[in-house]
Amino acid sequence: MRWISLPDELTPAYLLDLGDVSPRLQDRLEHLLTALTAGAPDDGLRVADQIYAAAEGRHDRYGGALALIYRAEICRRQQRWEDALDAIRRALYWLELRVSPIARYNEAVAVYLEGVLHWTLRAEEKALQTFSHAQDTLAKSERYWGFEQQAARVGDCRNLTRWMTQILEATTVEQEDNGIGLLPVYEVAARTVIRTGAVVLSPHQGMIPAEVAARYLTPDHLLLQLDTLPVLCLRPGGQYIAVRIPEDATGLGWGRAGDLLVVEVTKSSVAAQSNARREFVLTSDQPFSRRSDGRVEFRSSLQRAESGVSFSDRNLVGIPRMLIREGDKV
Repeated sequence: MRWISLPDELTPAYLLDLGDVSPRLQDRLEHLLTALTAGAPDDGLRVADQIYAAAEGRHDRYGGALALIYRAEICRRQQRWEDALDAIRRALYWLELRVSPIARYNEAVAVYLEGVLHWTLRAEEKALQTFSHAQDTLAKSERYWGFEQQAARVGDCRNLTRWMTQILEATTVEQEDNGIGLLPVYEVAARTVIRTGAVVLSPHQGMIPAEVAARYLTPDHLLLQLDTLPVLCLRPGGQYIAVRIPEDATGLGWGRAGDLLVVEVTKSSVAAQSNARREFVLTSDQPFSRRSDGRVEFRSSLQRAESGVSFSDRNLVGIPRMLIREGDKV
């Protein structure tokens, strides 16, 4: 089994379009979205099931399908793979019956999520097939959104298509390096943090002498033998990113230009919000800073590309976990 850290902007919570549902259902789905982004998966799952039951009672198959996609995403975050796949398959059955360009776009998002699940479970052929189908559908959706002058959704189609390609390319790298995890890579250009690719993390293990390890154990715990220990432990339910350091003097105290800093995100910079395009724009010339508690902070404002409205007091905060030297194998 593999593990993938999906960026906020490439999750169904951010990508699904609710433009062709009733206002009442849209409100309920956005309430579900709030629970999901607040880190309350159990509440989100309960709301998703309620929305699905209500939609089924009204014979609203399309609304029920959207609730199932959210349910599948929650189950994915909880590592309930079979439950997630079951929800996606039921959602796709009802989505295919809806004849509208927006429904086709949402179907592509659902198929993409199915591909992520297959990739996680190492079902290579299924992942390739689902990603290929999603990319074909997104190409048609991109033309539709362009005709509707929805630049944000055009960008979503392109970003999602490129991301799936990067996942498949990472699979080839993994076959050589025995990679177990995949993280998005971000770089700074013109004071804007831009996602530029993906990086595969390979397992690293090391031996620690028993007498050294004993210093950190309580007196009543004695080691009889010591196997190899993982150097970096990533929580499958956590969110991680890799940020390329642009220059030696970044305020971090370590790292040099070109290094990749693996960060566990504790406060997300991109809050999922339907029909809104956000850019992560730095507010100072110093792209990163290191707080007194050791965490890395990216101070920024969030902007909507369509209107230029900025949202202040937003930032990304995370715990630095590993530094990968440029040119070294990950």
